[in-house]
Amino acid sequence: MASTTSIVLASNPPAYSANTELDAIRSVIQESERILEKLQKQEDSMVQEVTERAKDLRDKEFKLPYQKPMPCLADYEACRDCYKEHGNDILKCAPLTRSYYDCVRRVKQHSSKKVDMLIWHPLWLSYK
Repeated sequence: MASTTSIVLASNPPAYSANTELDAIRSVIQESERILEKLQKQEDSMVQEVTERAKDLRDKEFKLPYQKPMPCLADYEACRDCYKEHGNDILKCAPLTRSYYDCVRRVKQHSSKKVDMLIWHPLWLSYK
């Protein structure tokens, strides 16, 4: 009698199944989306922080110091209004013009006295 040896071939080799491969791809995609979301949140936070810092710097840099009111403003406006109203007869504005002129002269004199005081003040002489 002859002996028969049977060889059994596996019909399904232990290969990577299609489902396992799809699951791995899905897992990588989900992880990528999670990382992307985290990075977008960080970016939004950084944009907000940079915007706030830029605003603070701009406010500090360009903040106008206290400005003194314009001297003789009331006299100037009264004179200007008079000229608008009496453009054909400007002599009616002479008293207002004189008042404005006197105010400007007083301010100039006062300003030059302050400058003279600073220039000729005895303490300044000691720093030469």
